[in-house]
Amino acid sequence: MFKTEGSLRVRRINGRNGEFAVGTLSTSIGKFVVKDPELDQYDAGEYEGDFGITEVAPRSYFTDGRLVVEMRAFLAFMVINTKDEDVVDEPPVEMDPIEEPPQASVAKAEVTSIEAKAKAKSESSETTTKPHKPDSEPVGGQTQSDDESLFGATIYPDVEALADVIRLDPTIDRQRFRHQTSRLKELGYRFNFTEQQWEYRKAA
Repeated sequence: MFKTEGSLRVRRINGRNGEFAVGTLSTSIGKFVVKDPELDQYDAGEYEGDFGITEVAPRSYFTDGRLVVEMRAFLAFMVINTKDEDVVDEPPVEMDPIEEPPQASVAKAEVTSIEAKAKAKSESSETTTKPHKPDSEPVGGQTQSDDESLFGATIYPDVEALADVIRLDPTIDRQRFRHQTSRLKELGYRFNFTEQQWEYRKAA
């Protein structure tokens, strides 16, 4: 794994399967596309922080009559420090990751080569351091049994109790993960990107 400081630009896009997020990670060793499920929790914006890259590999797909080839970075972790609220979205030309066909075996850019590139760069130049809770009425047309099915036995008790903090598991089915994030927003939760958790917004 390679750890680096960087800037992650997140865009929100409305697709056939609902709203999803994609990111562009800019680092000292290059710029990469990020489409990890965790991004579906984030609002659009520019996030500064530390990123752990486990793999970089080429990906391609057809969209809007064109072939798109991109270098995709897969992240082990993100530690976000700040967010720039004043970011204007670019016109979306993106395929929903859910709709991407299985990729054929390709030659991967191993993390070791990334580390070598970063080391060479550092040797040739100086590095800059750089309300009350809702009543029992269903919200958004969702019933108790719907929520229980959506969140599962582990998380549902916290959702039912409107716990102050809820953490989701981004390794589950991506479509279900999106539904979970949408439901938490309906219930009055807001994603805390520095703590990587959903927090209930109580009325003042």
